[in-house]
Amino acid sequence: MRVFFDRDENKFKNVTEEYLKMLKETYPNVDLMRQFNKMRLGLMNPENPKRTGNQAFINNWLDKAEQEQPKTIPI
Repeated sequence: MRVFFDRDENKFKNVTEEYLKMLKETYPNVDLMRQFNKMRLGLMNPENPKRTGNQAFINNWLDKAEQEQPKTIPI
């Protein structure tokens, strides 16, 4: 099953527990629920009708969110 954003229902479809677990392992410092809400708001924007909210979109978004995390510097 492919993950995608359903614009009619305003939610992501086919996001399984296994997929979320993999995302949590890959992006441990990212608040996934907050980022999914931000993705949802971006995907609802009618000026971006070509965005699909697929797995590549989610991965790219979370990669950017991870890069924006403050870096801790060991002392």
